[in-house]
Amino acid sequence: MKGKRDKKSSSALGKYMDESPQGTEFRRLGKRVLDLCDQTKPLALMVTSAMRGEGKTTVATNLAIALARHKAKKILLVDADLRRPQIHTLFGFSRRNGLAEILDGDLKVRAAYKSTRLENLMVITGGRFHRSPSKLFEDGKINKILDELRANFDVIIFDFPPAIPVSEPEMIAKEMDGILFVFLSGKTPREVGQRGVSIIKNADANILGVVINDLSEVLPYHYRYKYYKYYSAKPEISFASKEET
Repeated sequence: MKGKRDKKSSSALGKYMDESPQGTEFRRLGKRVLDLCDQTKPLALMVTSAMRGEGKTTVATNLAIALARHKAKKILLVDADLRRPQIHTLFGFSRRNGLAEILDGDLKVRAAYKSTRLENLMVITGGRFHRSPSKLFEDGKINKILDELRANFDVIIFDFPPAIPVSEPEMIAKEMDGILFVFLSGKTPREVGQRGVSIIKNADANILGVVINDLSEVLPYHYRYKYYKYYSAKPEISFASKEET
């Protein structure tokens, strides 16, 4: 498990603060995710959004850190947004030797693991740019990769691209144990959010719920996508369980 360790001052780990309001929210989010899933087996989770700019990478990254720090589980964060990979930047890694090379058959999974300063958090970066990322997911190779990842980690969190403009989330959603949708507070139009959720739901996926991301740090919102309404709430992130959908 190789990889240059992230730089303390500029990395996502360096900026994560346990006792900040954001740290508290991500601990709560981690607990809710685990409560909604079968914890007797390794979990593969997809984090996606309807459109770009809704903060899905921030949510995926901080959720991975929170679970690794507070749940004593082995966590892997995978950058599956091969069109606009960002996780390597957040951790101070090189983008190369990541998921794209694995899917292309040029790199073994174990050679792609990158260590972080947090002992039980590993990262797989997006890898080299590919002219047609969707083709990398077409031949079912991701299923064998998932088998290997599940054998080595308790929770694997995939940061996927948005569901509306590209097809990768829809193609892979059924293989995941759960899906989290990220909406930007006060910015995601109702019809856009509904369209994004519908695309993934029609793929017969297990949508755990929706996370309302508040990049402007105004009052957070409580959201259950069955009704698609916003509610003023205490600082927490909540979501609809499968039974509520």
